[in-house]
Amino acid sequence: MQFLSLGQVIFGNRLRYGIALYSPEVDAERVIIAGATAVRDIVTGPSLPGVILAYSKAFDNVMYLAAGVGGGQLLFSLGMGWVNIKKMPPINGEKWEERV
Repeated sequence: MQFLSLGQVIFGNRLRYGIALYSPEVDAERVIIAGATAVRDIVTGPSLPGVILAYSKAFDNVMYLAAGVGGGQLLFSLGMGWVNIKKMPPINGEKWEERV
């Protein structure tokens, strides 16, 4: 759950930055409060492509976080040892612990 809140922070900050960069005449807080489904009602005209681009780039940054976390988990899993946890039946009266 920690990555969800981190993703929200990244998305919100990058969206504010992107709107200021690509559509400086649009109020970023109004767009964030309206949400992605109502952005076309809030922003019209020539500012709309810049806001959509800002949404796209903000979402890209969240996906970079997800890819980085996935890659880190893969590297971490490679360092874990493989252990057989299956109970083996005794062979010739020996216990499994004696055969190892």
